[in-house]
Amino acid sequence: MADPPPDPTTRPSLPFWREGPLSCRLEEPIMRCLSAVLLILSLASAATAAGPIPVGGFKNCTAAKAAGYWNIKKGSPAYHTRLDRDGDGLACEKK
Repeated sequence: MADPPPDPTTRPSLPFWREGPLSCRLEEPIMRCLSAVLLILSLASAATAAGPIPVGGFKNCTAAKAAGYWNIKKGSPAYHTRLDRDGDGLACEKK
């Protein structure tokens, strides 16, 4: 027996959409999708909330922490050996 023709009044399912708590499908209420987008944006802005790095780097960890930088990993533009007292590759460690 053949499948019945699709109903033109319903939306097709989108199997290629990712499933999960932060996914948005056309069938879901717009507020759920909007809340997922806002959550992602807030996490992104929290990760970039630190201030600019001065030319030549920070003078000391007090200045770095005042600008929102701590636990600065080696390889980061804000990292400098003068900020890493124990030489473990992590400067201005937050205690």
